[in-house]
Amino acid sequence: MDVEKYASHNLTVYESMAPGDCIEFDRGVYSHWALCVGNGQLVHLAGAEEDIDVKAGGVQNVGALSGKMMDKAVVRVDDFWDVVSGSKARINNAKDKKLTPKSRRQIVQDALSKIGEEGYNLIWGNCEHFVSWCRYGESKSDQVETALTWAAVGTAVLGAIGLGVAVMSGDKKKEKQKD
Repeated sequence: MDVEKYASHNLTVYESMAPGDCIEFDRGVYSHWALCVGNGQLVHLAGAEEDIDVKAGGVQNVGALSGKMMDKAVVRVDDFWDVVSGSKARINNAKDKKLTPKSRRQIVQDALSKIGEEGYNLIWGNCEHFVSWCRYGESKSDQVETALTWAAVGTAVLGAIGLGVAVMSGDKKKEKQKD
């Protein structure tokens, strides 16, 4: 990804975001999430360095989050421009349709109260879970739920194929026995 490619778009996001807004950064394979706390500052669950080398256009370490191994991620404050790098950002408060957001003041207060906390779990405690907890009081990750749904569907499809093959194989054995 190229930093200049999304510069105008990201400037619009930067100028539009308000304290308490969820900010989503498209990293290609996944999205990184942060919470606006005002003055261009974001609170997010991240490692010491970005996990995406945006200039190179790819993932450097899929076993890490923001350059650190997953259990070493920490809640911290960073400038929007340091987090966005070459990604495309967007304000994403879509969960407002299903969940009731706290007041903007409370969202920011809760986010700032977690500064310095360490830990990361892809399924139960990732950056999207953190931002969701700050805004709604519930840890939710649509990315994880979607991935788990697709995994379940894939498993069911493979199971059905396997069952079909077994049945067909059994029918062929019965035909051979009749002959």
